[in-house]
Amino acid sequence: AFQRNCSPDMPVVIADYSWRETDGFVYLDVPLKGSRAGNVDVFSTDLYIKVSCPPYLFDVRLFDAVEEAKCSATIGNGLVSLKLEKQEARLWHRLSHPNSEDKVWMQEERQAALSHAHKRAEEEKKTKATQKREAERYALKQQMKQEEEARDAIEQSKQAEIDRTSAELEAWKAKEEEAAQILELEEVTEKEQSNGKSTESESCADRGLKKEADNVLRERKTDSRDRRRDKAMSKSEKQRPRKDTQHGGGTLLDNTPSLRQSGKIEVKFTPRVLDTPMRESRQPEEEEWLRKMAEAGRTPGLASKSEGDLSERNPLWLKDKGKLVLNRWLCECK
Repeated sequence: AFQRNCSPDMPVVIADYSWRETDGFVYLDVPLKGSRAGNVDVFSTDLYIKVSCPPYLFDVRLFDAVEEAKCSATIGNGLVSLKLEKQEARLWHRLSHPNSEDKVWMQEERQAALSHAHKRAEEEKKTKATQKREAERYALKQQMKQEEEARDAIEQSKQAEIDRTSAELEAWKAKEEEAAQILELEEVTEKEQSNGKSTESESCADRGLKKEADNVLRERKTDSRDRRRDKAMSKSEKQRPRKDTQHGGGTLLDNTPSLRQSGKIEVKFTPRVLDTPMRESRQPEEEEWLRKMAEAGRTPGLASKSEGDLSERNPLWLKDKGKLVLNRWLCECK
């Protein structure tokens, strides 16, 4: 059943709800026949429950507190089912508080529930902001850690390369020093042999170095002799004519084609009356200008392009040409 207040603008209060309880939970069913799920609004706190779907309204001040974060609501088939978990495991034996009939007390409870909801929303907002800052700080730390690891890897690679290069340089220096000692020992040995001195007084260490120097000198002489032989062979192969494998003998020079004979190509240009380059876009204008100039010269047949240079038949040009010839004749007469 529904209860309507006297004013037509007031909501319809739902009175035919049903509920049941256990020691730990309360199950509440609120009927909303003919209402769509998208229009239903459920508001709950630890002590207050409100279900609204205009023009229907259901609210109750609970007998005892419930776990606000663990409450759930299911909307469907014209019914809103709420599952409320009690903070204290015991039977209530009634759903609403004994003072629910007091309208003033109920109004105060509604305001307290709204204030509690606003406070909870602010706390959730602050919590989300804090979590967001923590996530950003953590992401920044991870990024800095990755960059630091990358820098350390680069520094380790550089240091390894420096160590490797230093080791190679030290090995090269050691070889150079050893080679210098061997050369110095060879010079001393050659001087002693040239002076006819006896080598019986040499120490065991000097004898070992001398033997090693002789081996190195022998290897160098062998390598030099091999290089000279290879160079001579390559030079003789270059000078020797190569055989043509495709024609069964003969040299490559025999198959080389002869040079082409030189010739001349005659180029003839299309005759043109005007000195400017010919353009297809300006051709109608040029023809019109030539026609007008031919008419101005009063000479029949000048409009044709095949009758010579139009500039030589222009009256103005002929006048200037005559003045020039006259001036020259006068100068020669003087």
